[in-house]
Amino acid sequence: MIVNMSATATEEQIHHVMDRIKECGFLPHLIQGAERTVIGVVGLATVWVATIIVRFVATELTLSDIATVLELGCLTLVRVVVLIGLATSLWVPGGVYIGLRPKLAERLQPLAQFRSCRSGLPNRRRAPRCSATPMRTPLVDHPATTDRR
Repeated sequence: MIVNMSATATEEQIHHVMDRIKECGFLPHLIQGAERTVIGVVGLATVWVATIIVRFVATELTLSDIATVLELGCLTLVRVVVLIGLATSLWVPGGVYIGLRPKLAERLQPLAQFRSCRSGLPNRRRAPRCSATPMRTPLVDHPATTDRR
């Protein structure tokens, strides 16, 4: 757990928070910076949560339940790794191809911008309207993109 406090927090406020953390049975670690004061309670909070999980697993789950969870977790991991590999092998070469051709990149940029603000939204009927106005300037003013025009 991390308690993020303002740099303007008084010593009294900092000590009050640290005392409350100690009352809960945890050991606070104070980190004072130029812009923020942070109190970390990572080690003991992790042990506490781990004991709660172990107690739950020991009392509520059978070995069959645990095996099922591990099996399904491994299947999910395999699916995610395969899809990341496929997406990378398809999109990286295309991105490099487009990125090395400034005129093609200039023509495809409005399409990419329009698609980027419509993708990832679960309900497209409620999606905010995006501007599909073509831009005349490249996203990055790089010598490689401006010299070939």
